[in-house]
Amino acid sequence: MTEEKGSSTVLIVVSVVILAILLQVFHLYSSAPIRPGHVVSPGIWLSKCGILAFWPGCENQYLQMNNEGLMTLYNSKQEVAWQMEGRACPEGAEDCIPGMHVNLDGLIAIGGKSVSWVNMYEDCELSPWPFAEPPNIKIWKK
Repeated sequence: MTEEKGSSTVLIVVSVVILAILLQVFHLYSSAPIRPGHVVSPGIWLSKCGILAFWPGCENQYLQMNNEGLMTLYNSKQEVAWQMEGRACPEGAEDCIPGMHVNLDGLIAIGGKSVSWVNMYEDCELSPWPFAEPPNIKIWKK
């Protein structure tokens, strides 16, 4: 009987450790700022606060890269803060990188189309989140 309790305790501890590691990986993936050389695939949602979005002290923002080539940042009230528009990769285009790609020089391409401006709907920053370094892009305030 004691051996069964010991093995079930070990199983519970191992399960909790694995769950904690998976949550940490998800948190880092979903909240890390975009760096030069990174690609944000279509359909991806990123969150400034990650799994801590429910935490009262975190002013969360959400970044969505949709399948049509539109990247949108939503503020904590789920209102559009800014948008960048590119395109979806044409079918059969082998050399097209789907989603948003930040080049090493800070230029942004969405679906292989260079993005030269961001439409700002409110006063907010592009860096330090969602971009680790300010991208090489013009700001168009609406």
